[in-house]
Amino acid sequence: MEDSGSVIATASLIVALAALGIATWQAFVSRDSARLSLRPIIEISAYSHGIPGIYISNVGHGPAFIHSIHFDSEKLTLELCGNAHYEKLTDLLRPAHTAVRFNAKIPEKNSVIAAGQEIPLFALDATDNIDAVAAHFKTVFATCRISVKYSCLYRKSYETEYKQTRSAA
Repeated sequence: MEDSGSVIATASLIVALAALGIATWQAFVSRDSARLSLRPIIEISAYSHGIPGIYISNVGHGPAFIHSIHFDSEKLTLELCGNAHYEKLTDLLRPAHTAVRFNAKIPEKNSVIAAGQEIPLFALDATDNIDAVAAHFKTVFATCRISVKYSCLYRKSYETEYKQTRSAA
């Protein structure tokens, strides 16, 4: 009879250890799922609602902490955070002999873009000739590269890029 008692005890110990292993595995899977559900996803676009400009939007489910924004073109390479290089970039984006006002909000380093929020990095605010400005923007954006480095709540880092090359047509 003692043998059957030790077999039952051993079997119950094995079942308990298996349950502990499954519960631990389930906790890790659940934790990873929670992290992924709060991941920010930054998109960079050249137009929003038909208005030309450079727009950064967070289409993910969690906040994005901006670390740096880089702008590279044939004429100019800048690190944008705050308004340090605002004038250089507006000079590049402003077509000659056109009165243009920009709506700009360059995020500071470590600023937050909330889920669902769109920030106009540089957007056309007012002009007399929107078609000429849109054509100029298209020319500039055809050869530029814009990258954003950001992280999520869990300090995991990501980078997204806007790069458009001119077609061979």
